[in-house]
Amino acid sequence: MEKETSLIDKKQNVQEDRKPLSVVGKKQINPEEFLLEKEKTLGKLISPRFREFFYRKLKELKDPEKAWSSIHGN
Repeated sequence: MEKETSLIDKKQNVQEDRKPLSVVGKKQINPEEFLLEKEKTLGKLISPRFREFFYRKLKELKDPEKAWSSIHGN
């Protein structure tokens, strides 16, 4: 019988994927900070659905700016 992955384990795995990836200037920025910065510049909240899509793209492309531009277009 296989052990089912609990919600806590899944959340921990997601958090491990969100380690600092991008270097802006001399400061490393993690995906959460990147999205918060984008929220401030856009002036509106980013939905949880968009965040999850962004994280999937980020995992594929490894660069927050490239992931953002591939989804958002600019």
